Amino acid sequence: MISVAVANSNLEYFNQIVLVTYLVILGLAITNGVRHIAEIIKYRHESRPYFLHTFWSITLLIFLFQFAEHVWGFRQVSNWNQLHLLALMINPLLLYLATEILFPNYDGRSFVDVRFHYYHKRRWFFGILAVLPVANFVTDSFLLRDWSVGSYEFFSLVFIGIFIVLAMTERPVLHVVLSTINVPVFIIFSVLFSTNYADPDYRDRTNSAKTTKNTPVFVVNDARKIITD
Repeated sequence: MISVAVANSNLEYFNQIVLVTYLVILGLAITNGVRHIAEIIKYRHESRPYFLHTFWSITLLIFLFQFAEHVWGFRQVSNWNQLHLLALMINPLLLYLATEILFPNYDGRSFVDVRFHYYHKRRWFFGILAVLPVANFVTDSFLLRDWSVGSYEFFSLVFIGIFIVLAMTERPVLHVVLSTINVPVFIIFSVLFSTNYADPDYRDRTNSAKTTKNTPVFVVNDARKIITD
């Protein structure tokens, strides 16, 4: 009876505090990104668009929506506390910073060279994206109590390598090549580590899963394992 009460208390904490805080930060990032894209369209005559900037703007928005789904995988974490909450907020905060850095400021009066801004801010933008998989692994492992590595971490290393090179180089050819490579890698990654929570059968299998080293459970865009009591 006590274990059921504790489980319900943890779920309430997740739904009322963790989920709300996470989605508020992520929602601000999504709003920020959409607002800046609208500004690019609005001030298209006062700016010089750049196709790589447009590509990463769209990619970043996809990241944001995927992380909105990703947080659902933490609903069964037990013993929530403030340290766990702060650890989980690292990802949405990094994504918010990325959206703020990627887009230039438009005032409607001065000309904006988007291409110049893209390369000028590349170290900060891609540096944050390179840190994101590391922060995600540490956060997931800490909260889900599983430090094992697998195919998910392999893809993370590929993304980290791509982002580091993009952060370090200003050569347009490398940016085009690596951005192009990122597309099929990201599609394969999304297919392998995505789930359909609208499927009742999947929810039943997930909710009945036990945490063992031999029982992997795919958790919303993550190959980490769900902890259940």
